[in-house]
Parts: sequence; C-alpha cells; structure tokens
Amino acid sequence: MTVPQRGGTPAGGTVPRPGGGLTGTVTVLAPVEGVAGVRTWERLGPAQPDALDQGQVYPLVVGAGWGVGDRDGFELVKTLARALGAPLVVTRPVVDEGWAPAEMLVGQSGKRIRCEVYLAVGISGDPQHMVGVEADTVVAINTDPRAPIYGRARLGVACDFRRLIPALLRCLETLR
Repeated sequence: MTVPQRGGTPAGGTVPRPGGGLTGTVTVLAPVEGVAGVRTWERLGPAQPDALDQGQVYPLVVGAGWGVGDRDGFELVKTLARALGAPLVVTRPVVDEGWAPAEMLVGQSGKRIRCEVYLAVGISGDPQHMVGVEADTVVAINTDPRAPIYGRARLGVACDFRRLIPALLRCLETLR
C-alpha cells in the first residue's frame, strides 16, 4: 500500500491500525509537486449489468470471482459496486453457482469490457476471464498472494475481502 508522506512515519514501517486486527507495511512516498495523487471520477449511478455497452470505456468496473466464496460474499461485493456507482461483472464460476445471472459474465464466453480501473475481488486471473477485460489499471483483492491476477495488477491487496470491503464502505460513507 502506498500513501503520501504525512508526518514522521518511517518509510517501510509497520503501522498499527486503530480498532485492532488490520496491520500492514506502508511504503511512504514523498508528494510530487504539481500532482494531486488522487484521481476522482463521476459516480455513474446504479449500473445494470445487462446494459453494459461493450463499446464504452467505463471509469471503474468491479468484478467478483469464485474467491468471494458464497452468495453472501457476492452480495458484499455488489454492495461495494453500488456504493462506488460502478458496474459489477463476474467470472464463470459465479454464474455457474447461481449467484449472478449470465448477463453479468465477462470473459471468453461472456461480454468484453473496457475500463480505466478494474477492481477484481476474489478473481484468480485465469485467462478465460481476463481475455474479456481491457483495463488501464487492475486492482486485485485476493487472499492468495500467488494468484495470477497479481501478474496483471498495478495494486494488489492480499487479504480477506470480507474484512476489507466493510472498511472501504465506512470510508466511502465518511467521504459523503
């Protein structure tokens, strides 16, 4: 995880998180003059998966894979996509399990999408799915640090998404 430099946190230091449980190594970068460091995009509002225009470039698309584990995990990822105002797409196993309709499938036997940022949650990165994803930046959340998705990801978070997404949702609520 990279964050802009604030105060005296040593580069590469371990930072304890308030509330217990979440810790990690933070790489501290000095701010670059003239660069804000944060890019924002306009909320798209609720996106209908069957209305995805394969010719459109989306600012953000959220993807859910087999690694979400069950219908409840899928619903958590769906809540995040809705909070971000981003379309939600899925991999074949999610459709096969009945957690999502086939209209949401992206990959070799589904739709193709183009986006600036692809947030891949519980997605291994198998070629059958990734052939349908054209993204400037891939952000991966997967518990397996050796998952192939990390080979495509610009930013990766190797953790349990069930702990990370609620924290992200609380942050989004605070920003509103």
